[in-house]
Amino acid sequence: MIFFCEDCGEKNDLEGSAFSNGKAVFQCRACGYRNAYSFCPREKEIPREKGGILKSICSFSEVIGVFLYDTENGVRETRMPDILTRADIETLGREFSRSYTSGQSAYPDIQGMCIRIADKYFMVHRMQDHLLVVIVTRTPSLPDAVHKLILDLA
Repeated sequence: MIFFCEDCGEKNDLEGSAFSNGKAVFQCRACGYRNAYSFCPREKEIPREKGGILKSICSFSEVIGVFLYDTENGVRETRMPDILTRADIETLGREFSRSYTSGQSAYPDIQGMCIRIADKYFMVHRMQDHLLVVIVTRTPSLPDAVHKLILDLA
């Protein structure tokens, strides 16, 4: 990504490693001025077409349903059974998000979590800063093909 020095106007080409938490901090290569830019990183668009990744995840016999939960805006997309209302799914997403965040505060290297409710398994994975995918299954593990789809979604 290209940023211009605030002091001399020189063009500086920055690598992704220069960005963190919505900020780019760098020293100009021409004049040495220390620059700091704030920005909102663009989130990847989630496929919404009929044959999208969420539909593919639901095609596995072990999978009961799946939904995307945005911690700032609530449920973004759902392919959950009709017996659950939107409010039910919002509540699940909110509580799973809290649990995931609590777990990460103690163990920052957590990549996902599994919660068992009755005879269902809820797999929670962070896709982006504020976006979780929740996959409901009949078994405590996901097929490798589903893991690949999750990586494609991220």
